[in-house]
Amino acid sequence: MRTGILIVIMIIAVNNSYGQEFLQDMQKMYDAYKGTANFSMNIIFNIYNKKSPSLPEVQKGVVKKLGALYYTKFYDNEMVVGKKYTIMVDYSAKEVYAFISDKSFQPGLKDYKIPDSLNYLNKKVEYKGIVNGSKCYILKNPTLEITKYEIYLDAKTGFLSKLVYIYNQNEKQVDYGATKIETDYLNVDLQTIPAETFFSTDKFISVKSGKLALGPAYTGYTLIDLTKKETNAAIR
Repeated sequence: MRTGILIVIMIIAVNNSYGQEFLQDMQKMYDAYKGTANFSMNIIFNIYNKKSPSLPEVQKGVVKKLGALYYTKFYDNEMVVGKKYTIMVDYSAKEVYAFISDKSFQPGLKDYKIPDSLNYLNKKVEYKGIVNGSKCYILKNPTLEITKYEIYLDAKTGFLSKLVYIYNQNEKQVDYGATKIETDYLNVDLQTIPAETFFSTDKFISVKSGKLALGPAYTGYTLIDLTKKETNAAIR
């Protein structure tokens, strides 16, 4: 199941002169999201592959936060971190995962610290200056499945504004399904309070006779109830 979560990018190991500045800016980005009570943004994915190197597949997504509540929808996944339950839907697999909402499922990045070194990741950082109002960092490592990252951080807010992945085309054993993915984070709104309906899990599940049941819109989906430790089986 692909469970894309807001701003789950990469933690980068660096050993050159821009390394510490990059780590500091990444920490500022995490802190910016952590310290923002409410926000909304749109996400545009441009996905390039070998069959259409110049004409990308375009996917759109949305992210919303209301205090400790989250909503994300992109690709074929939807996630709601509600007051009681966290719901993850994989539309391609027709699966609905249910969890009890707690800190482990809230991507609030609370008290997260960027480590100084992870030696299995990128080891070179290039700073390209301010590009369209964002600080641009380039990270390269030809041995990884993603050989190049371009990371753009808004120079004023610290938020992520653009992210580019370049995939390793020399890897013969794995087909990543893309040669490049460009992700733009647009219309970042820190003022408007998102409607609470985005964070409701009522359309996904209900409680019947003490057990979770899928909503009518998800007839034919598999409910994977992980709200209890002893519950590991998928039920319909």
